[in-house]
Amino acid sequence: MSIISAEITKISLNAYVTMKISYANNLANICERVLGTDIDDITKALGADKRISPFYLKGGPAFGGPCFPRDGRAFVSFARKNGVAAKLAKATDEVNRYQLEHLTKIVLNEVKQAKDKTVSVLGLAYKPKTPVIEEAAAIKLVEELVKNGVKVFVYDPLAMENTKALFGDKIKYASSVKECVAAAPVCVITTPDKEFKTFGESGFQNREMTVIDCWRILDPAKLGKRVKYIGWGKARKKENAA
Repeated sequence: MSIISAEITKISLNAYVTMKISYANNLANICERVLGTDIDDITKALGADKRISPFYLKGGPAFGGPCFPRDGRAFVSFARKNGVAAKLAKATDEVNRYQLEHLTKIVLNEVKQAKDKTVSVLGLAYKPKTPVIEEAAAIKLVEELVKNGVKVFVYDPLAMENTKALFGDKIKYASSVKECVAAAPVCVITTPDKEFKTFGESGFQNREMTVIDCWRILDPAKLGKRVKYIGWGKARKKENAA
């Protein structure tokens, strides 16, 4: 393989993977509005087809990190310079940007209904078990919430220092999942971290609050009737869908 072919392989691989992610994310958005549907049931069935596979096929928030967004845009730019419109890669980026807007709308809609205009965010990195917050969905969400005058409490097992360096005293920092959840009537889980799932089995139980679970890591049946559970990709009444 030539060096130029290797370079094209690198950016085209990530462009393809993110296209798959955005496809699943778009499906999740549809499922929110169609009663009787469940994004996880659908992607599980799709992933069982060997032509598709289950990897990176799970509806949720926008992808982030140091590679995926950058390589997708690089692929579009490279194609354009060579006289080709990379329409699928462009659409992937558009869907990803929409996911950020969509999550913000969901959260702000719940904040409007709460007496205390405070939101707790569990997960700050672009994925679990990393301190990297570059292009992370949670960081974009926090930025938008701050712009809208919402008080924000955050917690992440590894990404707190990087988040503090970015936001300073604009937001509040919890020392544990328990402290973060207790600080607000609306909680957003942005990464599928095992620590959040473990806490969720009992920590959210019977609290009078809203939980927005971007990765559907919690079992709503175990949360109790006082918790309003919103699982991304889980069907909701159309009038409540953001």
